[in-house]
Amino acid sequence: MNELLTNIPFAILIIILGYYLISSLFIIYHLLKFGLDYKTKILAAVFLAGSTLLIFLSFYLFFKVEWTEFIYEYLPFPEII
Repeated sequence: MNELLTNIPFAILIIILGYYLISSLFIIYHLLKFGLDYKTKILAAVFLAGSTLLIFLSFYLFFKVEWTEFIYEYLPFPEII
């Protein structure tokens, strides 16, 4: 049971980051493909750099949190199971 509770936050992170990555790449692709001028393409490059920075920052902050303490303290899993 303890292994299941420690894998839940990791699975949630993968789902959220997967959605974020796909949506940001979708936006960047369309900005580059259908951008009319040079400024739009520069904006897409800035957006790509910001998205990459936010992804790495979220990974870093996610692994700094002690999830087992958080789960047992704030979520009522022992009462449910």
